[in-house]
Amino acid sequence: MHGNGVNIARNVRALERLKAEMLDALAALIKSLVTNGTQGAAARLARLIVCSFLLAKRLGLSFGQLEEQVYAETAQLSDEAAKKANEAGGADWLDDIALFKEYMDMKR
Repeated sequence: MHGNGVNIARNVRALERLKAEMLDALAALIKSLVTNGTQGAAARLARLIVCSFLLAKRLGLSFGQLEEQVYAETAQLSDEAAKKANEAGGADWLDDIALFKEYMDMKR
């Protein structure tokens, strides 16, 4: 029983660290966009993505499950964007999602 409590406490600490890391990365991304434009954005976005995968693992999801959910969300966003294509900026959003979906399809 004692060992299980230690594992839970360790997992809680890891979750808190990951959440803090994600907030730091998001803050760094926003600050970078304000001060440097897009320079450095890729590294900060990559950190957010890696932290998301690590957080998913700590929550009991496999990397594959998260990747499948990202694919499903992409398809859903594509459907939603197609319905809103006539709104301001909707066509650009649809193009971006279509490109990302195409990229995800190639990776499968």
